Amino acid sequence: MRVATFNILHGRTVADDVVDLERLRASVKLLDADVLALQEVDCDQPRSQLADLTAVAAEAMGAVSSRFVAALAGTPGATWSAATGVEQPGTAAYGVALLARYPARSWQVVRLPRIPVRFPMYLPGPGKVLVVREEPRAAVLAQLETPCGTLTIANTHLSFVPGWNRWQLRRLHRDLAALPGPRMLVGDFNMTPPTPARVTGWRSLAAAPTFPAEAPDRQLDHVLVDDLELRVTRVETPELPISDHRALVVEVEPRCAPTHSSHLRCVGLRWVDRLRVEQWPAGTPARSRYLPLSTATLTSTTHELVRFLLARFDEDDDQLKRCARPGATPGSPFSVERLRSEALARRRVLGAMQQLLVLRDQPSEKPVRDGAVHALRSLAAPYSDHAGFRAEWKTSPRP
Repeated sequence: MRVATFNILHGRTVADDVVDLERLRASVKLLDADVLALQEVDCDQPRSQLADLTAVAAEAMGAVSSRFVAALAGTPGATWSAATGVEQPGTAAYGVALLARYPARSWQVVRLPRIPVRFPMYLPGPGKVLVVREEPRAAVLAQLETPCGTLTIANTHLSFVPGWNRWQLRRLHRDLAALPGPRMLVGDFNMTPPTPARVTGWRSLAAAPTFPAEAPDRQLDHVLVDDLELRVTRVETPELPISDHRALVVEVEPRCAPTHSSHLRCVGLRWVDRLRVEQWPAGTPARSRYLPLSTATLTSTTHELVRFLLARFDEDDDQLKRCARPGATPGSPFSVERLRSEALARRRVLGAMQQLLVLRDQPSEKPVRDGAVHALRSLAAPYSDHAGFRAEWKTSPRP
């Protein structure tokens, strides 16, 4: 599971001071995160083309669950007020967002305490003491069904005022402790290690500088967990086309990896989270495309068959890109568009059969499950001469 936290600077590129939605989309796609926490997110702001940046990011990553939480209503640096959550549609807002390729059981919002008055503070940018007004801060919390089990995760952007951000972190940690574990806390904390781990008592999953983006020399962005069973397999801090921060990406998996025979029962449909939305039938509800892992009971043989088909479909897609026939007309038998449509249809059938096999997990549903397995074997029949094809996948006549 790939978890990423990224302060997007409302989608702005520092070099040219431009907010380009295509750069935001490209950045999100490059991250390829399964769970994505964003900070400094705009919604209906003139400076970001009145766009809903959460929706832009959700579409780019193929999220099935997402939530934007406004910390303030209005425009940062101009006229604003603390958000209440009951603003009128179309109100300019700014806050944090949490997106996932997994279904969410529930969502919550935590409003963090802020300094209620203006106060003097030395700012490194202008290099002098200015009277500042602290922005309101918030956190968005979700319970997600992930390949690592049910996970409570919170995303926040804490104050830049030293000491006050620690108080906010303690408050958020206290609220998180009341929710079911395991728990993960991510975001831009505006503090460097080891302070976040010391304040919470939780384990930090990554130690890597994330700010400033062009030559990072300190870590302001963090991923903390209270679960000792999660093992980190990879950490990345890619420099992306937007923002003055680098994203922090952490890949995790259960520390006690199950054996292959119990893999699907213990971990579930790990490959399901890699399927893109277009691989499911058009009428399939978004929340059903990624299924609760506790219902995953595919046999090892069927699991291997699905992996075999996905690999062959990927090879077909690559071949199609290389062998587009110049001069082919749209209605000809070998037109590129027709071949693409056929390839997409095969993926949709595969997605539908996967869903049936998982949802129809009762003895009375055996005929349905048998039919789904037969359909998968029929999809594999054209590849029977492949070295990876197994004899038990051959289809037999059905009554």
